[in-house]
Amino acid sequence: MIEPSVDADPKGVSPGRGILGPHPAEGLRSPDPKIRLATLEDMGRLWLEGAVSLDEALAAHGEVLAADPDGRVRAELATLCALLPRRGQPAEACAAEGTLDDRLAILLDLLVDGAPGVRQQAAAALGDLRAPSTAAALVERVEQDDDEGVRFEAAFALASMGIARGREILEHGLNNKNRRLDACEGLRRLASPEAIPALERLAQRRFLPWPDRLTALATLHSLGHPEGARTLLRRTRARNRTERAYALSLIASHRITSGYAILEEVLQNPKDKLRETAARALGELGELGFERAADVLMQVIEDRRTPRPLLVEAFEALEKLPSQAARNFLAVHPRPRETKP
Repeated sequence: MIEPSVDADPKGVSPGRGILGPHPAEGLRSPDPKIRLATLEDMGRLWLEGAVSLDEALAAHGEVLAADPDGRVRAELATLCALLPRRGQPAEACAAEGTLDDRLAILLDLLVDGAPGVRQQAAAALGDLRAPSTAAALVERVEQDDDEGVRFEAAFALASMGIARGREILEHGLNNKNRRLDACEGLRRLASPEAIPALERLAQRRFLPWPDRLTALATLHSLGHPEGARTLLRRTRARNRTERAYALSLIASHRITSGYAILEEVLQNPKDKLRETAARALGELGELGFERAADVLMQVIEDRRTPRPLLVEAFEALEKLPSQAARNFLAVHPRPRETKP
């Protein structure tokens, strides 16, 4: 559950403005911590674009950066370690292959760092990587760390691995408005029905903000509670457009199969103002219901009346579905060109 790092703007040099240059090692060795931080941030962005290899940089500079006197640099190093060696490869596969060993060693060192913020970021990174070999160290943070934020991130990381040692911490997080949504996500990943009573109490709370209530309901559905989905699906008819859009998105993210027909209905209704939201949601269905979703999306693309923004969303959604019919369709239907702003 990696959080965005603190932005750095060292005397007019901002991340993403060419600070990395042709020799990133120069930035990492800079005496200015702001430049070291900005260099790390740029490396992460360029890795996402496929322009740099992080493994070489981590092997050459990871040990030194893990001992950097600036806590922001150490925290950003943890963030970089969470990025997988190969884009698109599952974290569990990387861990099983041993391709994360160097990164895990750095993160385990940062997990006992003197700064709570660094320990918290290291725990978050380990949760993203989900390497079973790090579970014991995370359990130790859950049980012994004196910082509440570190304990929460360690519990979340363990939940991501299906380990329930921090479940009570996540349930307690449901009472914290700043951690509530993350706590719901952690409990969803843990998939333990024992968390249902705590989520029920949250969902039934008076004056609870609607995003929190809808997330609690979706999480209840994920844990096997039948009423969670039924109540959430009623909110897809809400007058509040933002609330309705969020309810539609939760249908896909939490695999609420009884709501797939609602997504199709919204997408096919020319008068519905949330057709783009429905298209995006259909693209997130993954292995469940993707053939039906592909059929509806292809119909929308072939309809000459489809507005351009919706057309773009439909293409992007169709590209995400594991459907041979969708791949065949995309091979003969060119995606619309991007228009200049």
